[in-house]
Amino acid sequence: MLAMAGGRVWLFLSAKSFGTILASTWLMVTYRKNAIVGIAIAVPLALFQFGLLLFLRYA
Repeated sequence: MLAMAGGRVWLFLSAKSFGTILASTWLMVTYRKNAIVGIAIAVPLALFQFGLLLFLRYA
C-alpha cells in the first residue's frame, strides 16, 4: 500500500482509520445485542492488537 502511494503514508493511515472505525462500530453493535458475545470477541481482538503492536515495535 505504501508503494502504491509513492512512499507516503496517507493511504495506509486512511485505510487503517476506516478499518478501525468499521470494526469498532461492529463490535459496539454486537456488544449491545449480546454483551457476552461482544466481550468474547473484544478480548481476543485486543490481545491480537497488543501482540501486533509488540511485533511491529520490537521485531
